[in-house]
Formats: sequence, structure tokens, C-alpha cells
Amino acid sequence: HLHPDHVCGLVDENGEAVYPNAELRASEGDADFWLDEERSQALPEEERAFFTMAQEAVAPYQEAGRFSPFAPGDELLMGIVARDTHGHTPGHASFMLNSGDDAMLVWGDVVHSYGVQFADPSVAIEFDSDPEQAVHTREAVLERAVDEKHWVAGAHMPFPGIGHIVEDEEGYRWLPIEFAPIARDSE
Repeated sequence: HLHPDHVCGLVDENGEAVYPNAELRASEGDADFWLDEERSQALPEEERAFFTMAQEAVAPYQEAGRFSPFAPGDELLMGIVARDTHGHTPGHASFMLNSGDDAMLVWGDVVHSYGVQFADPSVAIEFDSDPEQAVHTREAVLERAVDEKHWVAGAHMPFPGIGHIVEDEEGYRWLPIEFAPIARDSE
């Protein structure tokens, strides 16, 4: 999604693309909302910051013809399918990565505060565009992650950010993947 904590690293201090050869993708819902100059200008100045930052981050990629929105269900690369998880933003998307029998959902900001929202998924945050929908989405995604037992990766999850979700008497629980340094052959 196009919130500052996810897109502001796309440009340098001069507004130039940090990744000039990259194809930048965002959901149609987020692109239509955050990149809408008329919508941004209709807001009081103190509420425009997220719009301005998104527009400035995407601009050099648009100008270079390297920005293209996607729709839920689109396969962005082989085995990577966009899923609609709106609520946090109008077009918030997650990505299901499939490889043989293995799958991992990269859920972005479905969960922000796992310590709070795993115990009570009905807790929304101030930055949710549609708090009621964000809660509905979170509840559905958590339930599906438990049922399907696939891996989950989240932007606001504890290191290493990849794990499984299980249900327990207090709601949900995070089971992180075991982390170990890469073993190197000694020479």
C-alpha cells in the first residue's frame, strides 16, 4: 500500500527514483485513492501529508513509464498472486506466494500490533482508512492463516517477520520461523 512507511524509500532527497530500473506496482484501489490530486487538494492542509508523500514517491516512476497498478487476483510474477485485504487503506493488498506445496502470505499491514491485535483482532488503529473493514479483513486473514497453515510474513511482525499463526485460548499466537545464521564452509 502507499503509506509513507512503505514508499518513502523509493525516492532520494532530490525526488529521484532510487530504483530507476524497477517496475513499481500498487493496487488499483490505492493508486486511485492516494494519487488522486483532486481528493488531496480537497482536504485541509494538515491532512494532506500521506497523499503528498505517496504522490512524490510514485511520481518519478510514473514519469518514466515504470508504474502500473494491479487488481486483486492478478498474478504479478509466476506464483505471486495479489489478494484484496483492503481496510487499512482503500486498496491494501497482500501477496500469496506459491511454490509447489508451500505457500506464504505477505500481508503487509493486516496486523500492526501483534501483541494487541492477536489477542483482540477487533482493535483498529488510527491510520486505518476504514477501521470496520480493516477489522473484518484481519479476522478473515487470521482465520484463513490458521486453517490453511501457510507461512505468513508481515511488515510489523517481530524479527524475523516470518512465521505461522495458531489459535489459542487468548486469541491468536505468532510462531516465528527458527532463525539461524547461514553456515559457511571453512576454507
